[in-house]
Amino acid sequence: MSVKTAPRVSLGKNGPLVSRMGLGLGLGTMGLTRPTYGAIPIQGEIFAFLDHAYEAGVTFWDSADYYNDCEEIIGKWFRPYLHIPNPETPIEETMRALKELQEAAKIAPVAAIQIGYSAFGLYCEGEKGTHILDTCRELDLAIVAAMPLGRGLLTANFIDGTASGQQDSDVRYQLIPRFTGGNREKNI
Repeated sequence: MSVKTAPRVSLGKNGPLVSRMGLGLGLGTMGLTRPTYGAIPIQGEIFAFLDHAYEAGVTFWDSADYYNDCEEIIGKWFRPYLHIPNPETPIEETMRALKELQEAAKIAPVAAIQIGYSAFGLYCEGEKGTHILDTCRELDLAIVAAMPLGRGLLTANFIDGTASGQQDSDVRYQLIPRFTGGNREKNI
């Protein structure tokens, strides 16, 4: 499927048309810049992967500075966008700045909110949650689910070990409490 014929959906009420299937660069390219799921590929392999995704019709990309130099790599193709607001800056200040940029026609309107959302991350729902889903419905904003497979916990690949079979090179075992020590066995 070429980029021109890939199915498109509106990203929220006022958002741009994007490919129905997005590439979450935490899953897709975080592993391109750190030993998340095994060895780090060489630059030519990274570019070939991104070229293939684009040629397959992906026009919806998601990344963050958490993924090492992933943003720098894809930045050669795409202008950066706000992924995770700076926690040291009040969200009201961030949103005011985005509104000013929108009014100056420098950016498109905010069209989507990304949240961790999976069977293991339902904090955005209901009475005990943050009510992010309700707010997004009210404001006609799209939800972009981060980590929909529970950082790999909901995949058979992870249950059997890791994608590479090497726990010492899988960042999940080092950084995510759900996967460290005896927690992995309790969560599977």
